[in-house]
Amino acid sequence: MGAGSREMGNQFKGDIKMTERRFGPIPHNLTFDQRIGIHEKIAYQLIVALSFRHGYAYFSSEYASKLLGMNRNRFIEAVDKLDKAGWIMTIRKRGAVTKFIPLDENRHTIYPIKNEKIVEFLNSKGVPIGVHLST
Repeated sequence: MGAGSREMGNQFKGDIKMTERRFGPIPHNLTFDQRIGIHEKIAYQLIVALSFRHGYAYFSSEYASKLLGMNRNRFIEAVDKLDKAGWIMTIRKRGAVTKFIPLDENRHTIYPIKNEKIVEFLNSKGVPIGVHLST
């Protein structure tokens, strides 16, 4: 692993280190969802992997696009498509950082979320919080 990978992994306090080997599972229904292309599935997998500790992940599209080797605009399009299809929920923050919350095919959160503000936000949107996938 090169120095550039270590630098990227250290940008986000509290997230998994890029040296950890975590894989974001793709639900069966997402695999065969005809509305969702390969770029969206790769973006979803990254979001799930980075959400492991807190139930959500926050990072910039620039960070994700560099990590995935994907054009930044393509990553933004992939995230928008996933959001519209109900596979993730995004909470836009000031600046370039966005919170991403992965959902399953029933629009439940995949991992438990302990952040009270996010739980309140999800409750206001009718999103149940639960654990449905194991890693």
